[in-house]
Amino acid sequence: MKDKKIIKSDNQFPVVGIGASAGGLDAFKKLLKAIPENSGMAYVLVQHLDPKHDRLPVFRCWKFLMI
Repeated sequence: MKDKKIIKSDNQFPVVGIGASAGGLDAFKKLLKAIPENSGMAYVLVQHLDPKHDRLPVFRCWKFLMI
């Protein structure tokens, strides 16, 4: 296999990806409460949900978020 040249982006804005199982909403809430308003990072939260789930978790979290 040939060595591939790594190309790094000039973008210095970090993006943090976090995943959780269907039961991870409480962990997401704790994490989001602990993130400072000015962390300088973007956060992408991905959660597996039961197909029968009737409400998106973000609607349960947005009221207390400061970020």
